[in-house]
Amino acid sequence: MGLYEHLADAYDALFPQQEAATKFLDGVVPVVNGRLRRVLDLGSATGAQLRALAERGWEGMGLEPSDAMLVRAREKTVHRRLDAQVSFHSGGMLDVADLPNGHFDLVLCLGNTLPHLRDAAELQMVLTACRRVTKPGGALVLQLLNYTPILAAFSQGRADYILPPIIAGELEFGRRYTPGGGGALVFQTELARRSSTGEPNDPHIERDETRLLPITYRALLDALVQTGYTAPCAYADWSGAPFREAAAPFLVLVAHA
Repeated sequence: MGLYEHLADAYDALFPQQEAATKFLDGVVPVVNGRLRRVLDLGSATGAQLRALAERGWEGMGLEPSDAMLVRAREKTVHRRLDAQVSFHSGGMLDVADLPNGHFDLVLCLGNTLPHLRDAAELQMVLTACRRVTKPGGALVLQLLNYTPILAAFSQGRADYILPPIIAGELEFGRRYTPGGGGALVFQTELARRSSTGEPNDPHIERDETRLLPITYRALLDALVQTGYTAPCAYADWSGAPFREAAAPFLVLVAHA
């Protein structure tokens, strides 16, 4: 069972929907003459972001490769009575190539989804397809880890790079990066359910390893410009704080078609 099948039941607890993100994204492409706005979410997970935007009047489509995530996304969307506005489909980032031209006002790739691509060629393919399916004046929003300090640590001889664990109630999600060869990183995760004493309730802790492509800010900026996007804007978080490449833990990039 892969990482996201393990995470499906715990995902919303570990990564709760941020109102600041919804407010930010809702403002990227303004409403014009009351026209319906459409959003595409690549790697939509349990669909929380699309549902939050649907409640602000958007129509949404999610592409998600994990069957377990898709089941939960559809169940939650029906429960919230948003299934007339939001749909979820099995597929990955490369499947954007099969979607119609100029159909979406906004394309999203959030939550460190983009580094699951295999190489720079796939990155260029996905960005090209995203621009094609975006309406003129629409936008692409990317959110991922800032890999510059991680790669800098490895260049200085570090054997690993450990991110702070995410703790939600009894759940604890540990995350660690190690060099993977060929320019890739290995993302090692551990999902445990802890008791009030800090001991695991279940001795069978779920562990996984995923190969990721560490896409840096400058590499992503170059790829977006080459694809034809206009001057992307970089932020450190959903508040719109300025991005500092040497230190910011996250990168949010907004590029207009």
